[in-house]
This record gives sequence, structure tokens and C-alpha cells, in this order.
Amino acid sequence: MSIVHSAAALIIGTEILSGKVTEENIRPLSRVLRGRGIPLERVLMIPDEKELLIKEIQQLSSQFELVVTSGGIGPTHDDLTVHCAAAALGRKVVRDPQLTELAEEHFGRSLSEGEARLTEVPEGAELMSAPHLKWPALRIENLWLLPGVPQYFQEKLKAIEHHLQGPSAIHSAEILCRSDELSLLGPITELVAAFPGVEIGCYPLFFSEYGKTRLTFDGQDQELIELCLQKARELFAEEILEETSTEAPS
Repeated sequence: MSIVHSAAALIIGTEILSGKVTEENIRPLSRVLRGRGIPLERVLMIPDEKELLIKEIQQLSSQFELVVTSGGIGPTHDDLTVHCAAAALGRKVVRDPQLTELAEEHFGRSLSEGEARLTEVPEGAELMSAPHLKWPALRIENLWLLPGVPQYFQEKLKAIEHHLQGPSAIHSAEILCRSDELSLLGPITELVAAFPGVEIGCYPLFFSEYGKTRLTFDGQDQELIELCLQKARELFAEEILEETSTEAPS
């Protein structure tokens, strides 16, 4: 199990930036990473442009311990991710024997030239398997190259869950308050100032019939979060409708 302290995501696709396709992969990725205690610190969305893709892969992979790409994996003219990742890392592109075997089994015959492109990987890439995952995910150094199709992307997140872990669990708690955030501004400001080590979020619930504001408390120090919650209970004693706590799995 590899320990990862920081992560970024690179969303690739002109069709997303143009509005032709809706981006659906960031939320599942962020939830999986958070569940493993890995902070997702940056998300970048770029078009299918070769030089730009190479540049951004180089920059992100030098700044973050984990970089997950979404999109550009396939046989068409705008599927550039594998070749650009190889160029960014100074690798050749080769056809992987294990992927070839899987693809031939899937199609039930020898592969056409277009189908064979699905077996291309940067030289030295690893195929990362996981329980109940038929097609392995592709990793090269600290890059995980995932397809953009949401169903396939989310399926391959199983490999990240199986192989990666953050330095410690992320603990979370929520408080649902009866008043709107403007009414709670003073106590919230006091709480934020008193607990800089806790990530405090404030989210208005404009159309809810039960509660007006959701307060969230996140961090890796469970004792500090509990102290923060104790103070929150004092400050919002007449406001709290509901309180919940969760912890990332180890």
C-alpha cells in the first residue's frame, strides 16, 4: 500500500470545455481519495491539445505525489493522453502484452489496428488490478491514466482504493442549523479563528424545509475536531437541529 500526501486531477477533453459533454468524474474521484485520506488539492481542465497536455502533465507530476487523468484514452484522433504522458516522462509508447490478451479475449479475435491502440502504454507502465476489476488501471510513475467515460472511470477507481492510502484518516462532522448563514456569521467567525487546524465549511440550504445552514468540520486530528465541535455546540446551542460524524476508512 503506497502512502500519498497530495493529489491533483487533470480532466482532458475539448468536449467538456465546449459544453458538449458534462464532467462527471471529479466528484467520484474526490470521494474515493477522501475516503482513503488523500487530499485532492487541485483540479485542472484542459482541451485535447498535445503540447498543452504534455506541459500540464510535467508540471502536475512534479508538484503532486499523485496525478489522476480523466479522458483521452482510446483509438481516435483526439485520444492523446497515453502518447503525451509518455512524451512528458521521456518514455516510448509500446503495446502491452497483458492488455493485448485482454482485448483479444474481449473481441474474440485478433485486433484491428484501431483496436490495438487500446493496448498502447508508456514504456514501463504498470497495470494496477483490484478485486472485481476486469480491466486494470494504468499507472506510470505517479500518473494514473483513466478513461473519461464515467462508468469506466469510476470502475477503475477500485484500483486506487486498493493500492493507495493517505497519511491518516480524514475525520468529518456536520451540524445542521435552523437559521441562515447571515444570522450565524458572528459565531462562525469566532469558531474559525479559534480552530485554524480544522477546515470549517458553511453551506446555505436555500430550498430546504428542514434547516437553513450546514456546517462541516474536517481534519486529520480527531481530538481537535471534537474540541471544535464542543465549542460549536456552545455557540449554536439554540440552532442545532442535527449532528453527524464520519471517519474515513483505514
